[in-house]
Amino acid sequence: MQHLRSHHHRRCTRSLRPPTQFYNLGDGHTAVSEGQELIDIGKPIARAITGGTVPFKNASGEAVQKLLGFNVTAGVNLRFRLKVDDFRADLL
Repeated sequence: MQHLRSHHHRRCTRSLRPPTQFYNLGDGHTAVSEGQELIDIGKPIARAITGGTVPFKNASGEAVQKLLGFNVTAGVNLRFRLKVDDFRADLL
């Protein structure tokens, strides 16, 4: 984990490098987001939805990601909320 010390000597974290994330929405549909990730448990961060496969080819919007914690294999448990604009609902 990357930690910073503030001028108040309390520990705070910073965002990590911005990865691309792909969301498998079933039936061959995928949405894509770009943006920062936080390593703070329970703190949400917004990411930009930048497209995907049909019907999300020209999608935009916001993906909010929250780190819920770590599992027994040292992997992360995350929750995502997608608010998608400009997608082809008729193709779902």
